[in-house]
Amino acid sequence: MEFTAYTVAVALLRGRRCYVSQRVNTANFEGKWQFAGGKLEPNENPIDGGVREVLEETGLRIGAERLRYVGPIMGDPTTYICYVYAVDLNEAEVPQRTEDKMTDWQLLNPSEILALDTMPGIKEIMGKLRTMMV
Repeated sequence: MEFTAYTVAVALLRGRRCYVSQRVNTANFEGKWQFAGGKLEPNENPIDGGVREVLEETGLRIGAERLRYVGPIMGDPTTYICYVYAVDLNEAEVPQRTEDKMTDWQLLNPSEILALDTMPGIKEIMGKLRTMMV
């Protein structure tokens, strides 16, 4: 099966909570809550894309070795697949707002995130993350 778009999402975890940001000033998914992530660049592997997206959207430099694979999330299977990773942040690592297309990062527990109007796939990802959050 040939996919036409590949994306990556990285859940930034701190204990049993996770950082999310709301999309603003965008043509797509205005007002939806999201993890760090985005489209992979041509010939970019998902791990490198995750590291790049975290840096671009949060200012945090994380090494590829810190990413834990959560699993894929598939939209229309002929359209896109999203590779999902998680990274545990230490107390000194606080994501910053680095782009005008999102609000400041909020550290929320899973039930708070599930109550938000989220990007497609976030609720499915949260189900998988609950077992990884310590």
